[in-house]
Amino acid sequence: MPDQALKLRLMKLKALDGLSHLDELNRETEELWKLPDKGSYAGEITLWWADVRTFDHTNDQTRTLLKQALDLGLPPAEAAYARALLAETTPQAIEELKHAVQLDPFHQRAYAILALDYVLLGQRDEARQIARAASRLFPHDARFVLAQVLVETMDENREEADRLLDSLRGKLPDAQLAAVRGMVELGTAIRLGDQWEYGKLTDVNLLTVIPKLAQARGAMPHGLERTIGRLPSTKSALSAYSPFMQKRSLWNLLSGQAPDLSWIPERAEHHPDGFLYFLHGFWGITVDHYEEAVASFSKAAELSHSFFSNQRESLFGLAVAHVMLAQQNASENKQPDYQAAVPAVRRYVAEGPVPEHRAVFLMNVARQAGDFALADDIAFQMIRQQPENPAWWLELARTCRLQGHLLAAVDYCDHALELAPENKDARELRARCSEELEKKVAATSNGGS
Repeated sequence: MPDQALKLRLMKLKALDGLSHLDELNRETEELWKLPDKGSYAGEITLWWADVRTFDHTNDQTRTLLKQALDLGLPPAEAAYARALLAETTPQAIEELKHAVQLDPFHQRAYAILALDYVLLGQRDEARQIARAASRLFPHDARFVLAQVLVETMDENREEADRLLDSLRGKLPDAQLAAVRGMVELGTAIRLGDQWEYGKLTDVNLLTVIPKLAQARGAMPHGLERTIGRLPSTKSALSAYSPFMQKRSLWNLLSGQAPDLSWIPERAEHHPDGFLYFLHGFWGITVDHYEEAVASFSKAAELSHSFFSNQRESLFGLAVAHVMLAQQNASENKQPDYQAAVPAVRRYVAEGPVPEHRAVFLMNVARQAGDFALADDIAFQMIRQQPENPAWWLELARTCRLQGHLLAAVDYCDHALELAPENKDARELRARCSEELEKKVAATSNGGS
């Protein structure tokens, strides 16, 4: 086929990709790939084949094709893009993608991956800047609106995120919008926390998100699932032949099952964020590998925020892992030592509001570690959040009782009873504390006489 005709067909591929006509894009790419004579465009056709059909290839096959494309010769911007797809780490990929769009300001695929790379690294300003600029260049490509949605969700600006999603109504099929909303909800659940707690990996709130994504498999708009799957962090760490959010290990892990994720730590350095370590910590708790969970949550807690991970959530995971490790190591005649969990609990409490369903667990860890001041800090924080809830006054009473401060414990029980006169727990605890206080006073009197 003459080079001029090949050039026109390659231009058509760009148009089809930008408009998300993926079935036609696949057919056109396959037809070009099967041509016996690809002329001077052999490198570009090979790159398109590696890129568009990435989920039909293993990681090694994709890398081989990309290297072949570079060897056959590519225009400078396409060569930078190919090197980005070959990059071993996300920062390396970002540098190549930035180079690609500098060389070709209309390189739509490079913009798409660059925006999502910034999102996954938690670099919100850069992600927002790229997504907005690309939206002006490619107004029909929903990927850039969706990148802005993820950024606004990261900033906890859900109202703006919903507004952006609503702007796509009528432009995208309902199934595609559902897929994106599911991804946003899942990322929010993991990032903002309070969707899992001590003793179980996930709860009903998080589990309701996953079927939405499962029902929408293959429905990601404008090649979003292919764009995510092309990210170096996901190619290197979670394989190249399945979209990131559809990777079976991730689905099983978040639904409470336990795939083998022991390989994550050695590959987590490919993506300098806490997400992979965060997942590995979840896995460690699920399969009772608590030392590994402690190590991974420790690393995740020191790394940057991203859409799918959160330093503070890693602190909670670290506290849980320490508690479970202490219980595992305790002997029959010795109580677990929770001292190692206290620094994580202290940081977790200091960095933001404590969710109601986690407060008692965190107080118990502090009390059993002997850090009564920390337990009181948590209780007073909950009282500030819910001043009319007698449960938190009872927790103060329990902490005082453990310290032998029985008079204060009685006072706190009385306050709880003022709020809820029929509260059975408050009455029983007050009776026990009063009885112990009377015995203590009697013993002191007898000793004095």
